[in-house]
Amino acid sequence: MSGNSRHAVLSGGGSSPTIGSVTQNSKNVVSFNGVNQYLVAPASLTSNSMTIFSVYKRNSGSGTGTFGRLFSFWGVSPLDYDNTNSWEVHTSAQSFAGITPPLVGLYRNSTQVAGSTISYGTAYLFSGTLDGGNWSQNNSGVTATGTTSTTSINATSNTLGAGMATGGGDAYFTGWFAEQIVYNRVLTPSEISSVRTYLSNKWGVS
Repeated sequence: MSGNSRHAVLSGGGSSPTIGSVTQNSKNVVSFNGVNQYLVAPASLTSNSMTIFSVYKRNSGSGTGTFGRLFSFWGVSPLDYDNTNSWEVHTSAQSFAGITPPLVGLYRNSTQVAGSTISYGTAYLFSGTLDGGNWSQNNSGVTATGTTSTTSINATSNTLGAGMATGGGDAYFTGWFAEQIVYNRVLTPSEISSVRTYLSNKWGVS
């Protein structure tokens, strides 16, 4: 559910993720099977200014989801990874840019912008900020930065996916999401700290 009526729903083929079988900090989370489960929502992202948050756990490298998406954003092009109008934050089971897999990080315009190594079966609190061509991320205290194109995202038909990309296939996520937050602006360091504290207290993940 979204506080701004941009609710995430199942659209098209595939299957809905499940809820009620897994908890984190005694609260239900949304589980994805890494095969055919995902959600999509309308977005309002029209420039390279955004801040995103996720509390998540990737369970394993098995299944079809080699590049399981935390976030998948596509605009004019239906693909989320090969142009400046789109972007993705994936949990890759494959090495990119010399980063030991599995990893989490931003991939845009056919390039791994930045990332850091994660462990399967571990819950993380992730935040990332895109400010023009500058990307910075914090995955439970492990930080990474990188640069990407400064070309602004085209506002036509923006869609935000969770658990997959528009092409499905190797983008399905195996694991769970507890909460995803997207701002269409760059938050200040103080604001980012406040959101991370809220999520940490709520979900028991730092």
